[in-house]
Amino acid sequence: MLRRRSEKSRRRRLRRDVKWTVIAVVAILVLEIFVLPRLGGLHQSLRLLSHVNVWVALTGLVLEAAALVAWAMLTYTVLPPGILLRRRIMQIDLSTLAVSHIMPGGTAFGAALMYRLLTQRQVRPSDAGFAIAMQGVGSAVVLNVIFLADGAGSASALARIRATPSTCKLLSIISSSCSMSSRLVRDDLTSMQG
Repeated sequence: MLRRRSEKSRRRRLRRDVKWTVIAVVAILVLEIFVLPRLGGLHQSLRLLSHVNVWVALTGLVLEAAALVAWAMLTYTVLPPGILLRRRIMQIDLSTLAVSHIMPGGTAFGAALMYRLLTQRQVRPSDAGFAIAMQGVGSAVVLNVIFLADGAGSASALARIRATPSTCKLLSIISSSCSMSSRLVRDDLTSMQG
């Protein structure tokens, strides 16, 4: 009986030793294949970062902050006046931006988060939906203007071919935005008169 126990304990020890050996070999392979090659790239990246023009980096940082403030002002403009403070809208926009950059398919999650945050702060659901839609339209217009400018500024035929759909999309976005805005203004005037 004592012999059986010692044999069982040897087998357990052997299994444990084999298990830890396999884990150690896999860990070493992962380090060798995936981690160490990246460290070589890290050294090169740090060397390249040491040559970055600080003024260009600071200018980029300031422009990014200005873009975030402009985005928050767009939200503030399309919401009814006096509902939220600009600071609160900036916080909501930054939260939405963070979620949309982190989550896969993040724009949908960001829009849902923005809708929830706005409605929790007593913004009517229709106003929250309108604000989210106008941000989408504004984003599409700016991107299409950038693509159009890229096509117009380039002499290549391929760039001109890409500019044609951008022009069509831009015109359709602007026309639908104008019709939606005129409808909203008409509805507001009708509600004021009635």
